[in-house]
Amino acid sequence: MTENKENKTGLIFKKIPAIMAEVPSIAKTDRKNPQGYFFRGVDDVYLALHELLAKHKVFTVPEVLSEESQMKASKAGSVAIYRILKIKYTFYAEDGSYISATVIGEGADYSDKASNKAMSVAHKYALLQVFCIPTNDPKDPEVDSPQVGDFRSDMGGGSDPFMGTDTPDSKPESPREKTGKVEKTRPPEEDNKEKYRTIELILSNGFKKMVSKFEALDYFQKLKGVLGELSYYAILAQDGHKSSKDIPPQTMPEVYTKLIEAYEFAKSTAKENSPQQGDGDEPVF
Repeated sequence: MTENKENKTGLIFKKIPAIMAEVPSIAKTDRKNPQGYFFRGVDDVYLALHELLAKHKVFTVPEVLSEESQMKASKAGSVAIYRILKIKYTFYAEDGSYISATVIGEGADYSDKASNKAMSVAHKYALLQVFCIPTNDPKDPEVDSPQVGDFRSDMGGGSDPFMGTDTPDSKPESPREKTGKVEKTRPPEEDNKEKYRTIELILSNGFKKMVSKFEALDYFQKLKGVLGELSYYAILAQDGHKSSKDIPPQTMPEVYTKLIEAYEFAKSTAKENSPQQGDGDEPVF
């Protein structure tokens, strides 16, 4: 979407077509591993446009309109910060006239570069689309567009590879609920809780706590609310679990530790991005 709020007969409307007439096509020479596809890097775009922008006295100014952050876990167990930025780039000419283009940039990184990558991607596509820069590749991007019916979960069920068949709002299913009849009798833990507290979890404050499976499931659900469903189910999927109720009691401590590590990573990243915020009274998971 473009806009010009002031001089609609300004120089910017002459400068943009003039640059379009001179900018060459940009080939896809960068290779993405391990996927193996080719793409046009942001530096390729800058190299093609830098001198032309300077020649015609046009420059761009970014403005981040919105930001969304998520965490995604790799198969190796590392957790990456994933950021989606909505950015408005304004193209100015020497007389003050301008047009604006709003684009989306996405970036992921295991350290502190997710926002940098998202901004680079956004700027690249703003430039490519505003100046309509072609590639010498005759193949249309839609040739490789996947069909909806081709998507399958690699976890054996469901349409979401992170969630499987477990619905986001589902609660741990007790043996009594599986029969289709909900009994009003209390679970055995209520009569003798200590007897069933055989699972040792290491909480976010570093303390160890013995819990029953029902209590452990409650801790898992709390962490899901903090991490978000995408990151939560991705971490569970690393060990082949579709939901917390599928995790054997002997495996729960290991999986829970991975969730806590993801929570601590997200918390430390949030503090780096907003250092003015104090710790406050943080909940214990």
